Amino acid sequence: MGNGTYPSLGFADSRLPVGWVTVDELDTLRAHLPVGSQILADVTLVPKPGVIGVFATFEGIPCFIDVTHLPNAAAEWPRSGDQVECEVLQHRPGQVRLWPLSEAVRNPIARRSTTTEEWTLVRNRHPVGATAEGTVTGVYSGRTYAVALEGGAWAGLTWLVDDEPPTVGQTDTYEVMAHLPETHRLLLRKHG
Repeated sequence: MGNGTYPSLGFADSRLPVGWVTVDELDTLRAHLPVGSQILADVTLVPKPGVIGVFATFEGIPCFIDVTHLPNAAAEWPRSGDQVECEVLQHRPGQVRLWPLSEAVRNPIARRSTTTEEWTLVRNRHPVGATAEGTVTGVYSGRTYAVALEGGAWAGLTWLVDDEPPTVGQTDTYEVMAHLPETHRLLLRKHG
């Protein structure tokens, strides 16, 4: 990793710790590496195998795979220098959170948001291109928020730095942009 500078994305704050992404850089990062992207991440650090998780990079961007997504046996974890195929789960100040796609490096009980049967119902109820009413159920750091759709489905969304933040209880119409089959999630955007 560099010194907090990612020239290909226009990030240039050398005061940041190595590999740190600020909240102001999240919009650029989200556009460059959207949620649902499948990437090949380079493992850079495994600080406490079996305890914390795995640090990685993709194109110099700091990433992290949480301990809950990795095998219980630390000996089965990827090692520094390994490459791991992952799906982008979330962008947070500091890093991109990843879901390992290979079952060889994923905890067998790592939980997707739904069972296979529930996911089939969600996909059928909310096909790509469809719209649905949704209610904001939580607003979080890093300009992220959760939306519950009619029928029990939910999704995480983001807002841009210049946008008005949503409020809990706010309802809007959302369009289904994609189904993310590996993590059983819907990719949504505000309609209109």
